[in-house]
Amino acid sequence: MVNNKGLISLFIFSIFLNSNLGAQEFHKVEPNQTLYSIARLYQITLADLMSWNTLKDARIRPGQVLVIKPAFNLNLGSVGDTYVVQNGDTLESLAARFSLPKEDLVEFNNLSTDKLTSGQRLAVRRPRPVEIYTVQAGDSLLGLSGRYSLSLEELRIINQLNGDSLQVGQSLRVTRPSNPPLTHKVENMDSLTGLALLYGMDKSALVRINNLSGETIYPGQVLKLKEYASADLRVGLPPVINSQPTIAPPTPAPASTHQVVTGDTLYGLSRKYSIPVADLIKWNNLHSNTLKVGQFLNLKKDDVISVAPPVVTTPAPVRSQTTPVETLPAARPRANGENLTWEPFVVLDKDIPLFEWNNDFYYWTHPGQTTQPNRGYYENQWNSPLASYQKAKKLWEGFETLLEKRTPKSTQLKGITIVLDPGHGGLDPGAIVKSTDGLGDTLYITEDEYVYDIALRMVPLLKEHGAQVQLTILSPNHLVRDTTPASRTLIHEKNEIYNSLAKNRTNALEDWPVGGTRGLERRAEVAQELFTHLGGEQVFISLHADNSPGTPRAAGVLFQESTGSKEVTASRFAQILADNLGPGAYTKPRDLGVLRNNGAPNKVLVEVRNVAYQEHAWALRFANSRQMDAQNLVNGILAFYKTR
Repeated sequence: MVNNKGLISLFIFSIFLNSNLGAQEFHKVEPNQTLYSIARLYQITLADLMSWNTLKDARIRPGQVLVIKPAFNLNLGSVGDTYVVQNGDTLESLAARFSLPKEDLVEFNNLSTDKLTSGQRLAVRRPRPVEIYTVQAGDSLLGLSGRYSLSLEELRIINQLNGDSLQVGQSLRVTRPSNPPLTHKVENMDSLTGLALLYGMDKSALVRINNLSGETIYPGQVLKLKEYASADLRVGLPPVINSQPTIAPPTPAPASTHQVVTGDTLYGLSRKYSIPVADLIKWNNLHSNTLKVGQFLNLKKDDVISVAPPVVTTPAPVRSQTTPVETLPAARPRANGENLTWEPFVVLDKDIPLFEWNNDFYYWTHPGQTTQPNRGYYENQWNSPLASYQKAKKLWEGFETLLEKRTPKSTQLKGITIVLDPGHGGLDPGAIVKSTDGLGDTLYITEDEYVYDIALRMVPLLKEHGAQVQLTILSPNHLVRDTTPASRTLIHEKNEIYNSLAKNRTNALEDWPVGGTRGLERRAEVAQELFTHLGGEQVFISLHADNSPGTPRAAGVLFQESTGSKEVTASRFAQILADNLGPGAYTKPRDLGVLRNNGAPNKVLVEVRNVAYQEHAWALRFANSRQMDAQNLVNGILAFYKTR
């Protein structure tokens, strides 16, 4: 006799196979599994599992296909990651229904009001990123399906697999993002069907948004995932050669080491071996987050690797048989002969999604592009200033926690409160200049993204001498970035917000940082708010890298025009900073909005670089140069307080 319940399950499964949305998730029962063990495996209740599969009792059989996440229903809502608001729903009732604090619902959905509209779709689970998994010996597609709560068919589609066989070292997407980026750069594995499933979209919408004439896409193509994305589809890369590096047979590594395979990342290894990313970098003397296939890594402190790494040969890049390596430009002189090193501060918080993207770490979300494609391009995935502030503040608090664990070098700056003002940000990118890299390729440099990085690099250098440090603006999705390779320039993201709850409380468009007189006044107000809260002697430094062809090819320190003793103090502070900023650095009195109404006695605006000049634009792209700029500025502050 045919089992009707089994037919129902298989019928649902066949519906899924013909769907591009992939909203349901399934599990195929294996020998010795019970309904209770499956419920525990997927962290769902036994009652829900029985209800979704119309089971009258807990009896199941091997090979039976069970629904472990029901289909999204526009009329009934969803018990998955999203829910469609029904008449009578309130934030309070939904919070109780999904066992969430009301504040989480507000945060997940960037809500500025408690009012809900029937038909409105709400996220009811914390957003998660796309996770990449590297296949290990013994893995099976079915096992990964159960581990990551994706159906076999979903895994096949989003990874464009023709069957269920896997290869050790193969990289697989094993999650779907709940907050997709604005754009997607097509990989060799991609198809429109797979991308529609990956990002929870209708395939026809992808065709329409990108003005495609059919379903053909090519590696390197940039696809828009939202109507308002500003990706320029003409800025594509040549097709990528689908080939793997050839690795000579390795000598077995000691038990305390790991040999890097395709798909390995520092964050992934950190989780696998329960070792902080900072320790992995320190123990292996790494200068970036980039790993090489075949490389051996120490997994224990003070271990020395005695095994010679294997020889790795990689096919030549598409554009030429031999590609020159872009080298670091000559750096400014190092003051006091300090060793130029820095720590990769990575916040590991279970409540903050973490991405390794473009060889840097991002939080909550990451850019859609890997390099700034033109002057007009920008990305804006943050619609709520208040939500951006809340996320940025949580990330900043994690950053400060990491800094508190460092051993101080001195107390020279104890009692000093330093507010750093990274120029521009929010809706104002500052200068976006066209330049070239060392290979002659065109690239674009966005001022606010790079000066923000210099400001972040100054924070630990100042705190290790006892200073209190705050920034006037914060980014919600990154800390220090190493931009490796430097030819991949930072993306203009309109997501920085004022470091002030009061400035973001109304959650209006006007709350985003802007240029002009009002924007500069608000920065001074934020600085004063921070000074009042923290106390101590006040120092204010605004950081810029303007495009000013008429000014010298050197750093400039500008101080506020005034009369009497105030100008003497400001002039002296500016001069000592300039003395530490390399040859030709100059000072100049100016009437500047960000300084004019600023109550700090020691306040300056520093043009760290002048991107009107090729060598300055070149240097700004390199993490080494930005670290040196940060160190030189801190050396100037230390020199000022030493000579007082």
